[in-house]
Order: sequence, then structure tokens, then C-alpha cells
Amino acid sequence: MVDAYYAAGAMEKGDALLEDYAHTLQEYIEYYICFDGAKAASIGGLLKNKVDALDALSRLAAYYQRTEQYEAIEAYFDLWGEEEAPAETPGQMPPVEVLPAE
Repeated sequence: MVDAYYAAGAMEKGDALLEDYAHTLQEYIEYYICFDGAKAASIGGLLKNKVDALDALSRLAAYYQRTEQYEAIEAYFDLWGEEEAPAETPGQMPPVEVLPAE
């Protein structure tokens, strides 16, 4: 859906949706990393899916040259010590299909 707004030139609406979805993903990530032991092992796939979805949003922001949104997501990854996704030059990456929040 974010991609559709950006493709249609509705950048502000796309930004709002991207930021909302990114915030939701960050909340999931922060919740999931609180688990330890067997619980952590059981939700490992869920955590990976949320991190991957957030990375996809970062790449989408880069593609559509939404610098503020891209930098905010990358700053979040930096807080957790996640390896940064390969640096992309805005506008040079193909669009990424972003699935709706679960």
C-alpha cells in the first residue's frame, strides 16, 4: 500500500503510512526481544519477519528518495546494533512489496 501511494505521487500519504507501519514493526521487535530461553526460540521466526519487513520499508524509502523516513529506520537499526542493510542509492533500487501488518 505504501508503494502504491508513492507510485501515485501521494508522498505525504505514503510517508504517513510508512511511518505508522514502521512504528508498529518497531513495537513488535521491542516486544519480541524481551523474551528469553524457550520463548525466545519459539518466536525467533516472528522477530525475523518483523525485522525483514522493517528493512523492506527502509529500502522502499530509499527507492522513493524519502530520506527522512529512510534515515529514521536506519537509526533504529543502529540502536539495536543490527547490521545496516547494504547502502542503496536513492532511486536505484526496484520497488519492494510491503505486506500489511499482521
